[in-house]
Amino acid sequence: RAQLVHLEEDACKAVNLVAQIEGEMEKFMTSMDVHAMQQTLARAAVHGANHEAASALKSRAETIVAQAPLRLKLLGSMVVEKKDQLQGVVDEISAAGFSEDPNKWLFSDGPELFATAQKRLKQVPRMARLRRELAACADTCNIEEVKKVVAEATKVGLATPEKWLLPDGP
Repeated sequence: RAQLVHLEEDACKAVNLVAQIEGEMEKFMTSMDVHAMQQTLARAAVHGANHEAASALKSRAETIVAQAPLRLKLLGSMVVEKKDQLQGVVDEISAAGFSEDPNKWLFSDGPELFATAQKRLKQVPRMARLRRELAACADTCNIEEVKKVVAEATKVGLATPEKWLLPDGP
């Protein structure tokens, strides 16, 4: 009889532990803490917690691990001035499948960072050229050339320094 009570207590503890683990898995479905997810997944495997929930959490953790270095590259692209480097970042994000659907990003700033990288890819080469031409204007007496360069910069929306996407402005 005492052994039966002990077994029932152990079974109850096991059920409660599995419920606790399943609650943690549910909580981590909105988390970005991969390490904590992996710990919970290990406990879930040992204690036989809900396989579907564990699979979903594992998928989330894998996506975060895949997106984290891409996000860092996107952040780094904010100061890149070379078109081929920007193109490489945009191509890598596209190849990873995170360019078409913003909802695939688990990092909340991922879609915005990618859109900014695409915008920079289109605009930075022109800005770099205009910056070189504006710098050259400082050494020229050709007022027509200066007007031409300033007019082009103004036409494409670069009349003020904050509009420039280059890290050191015009």
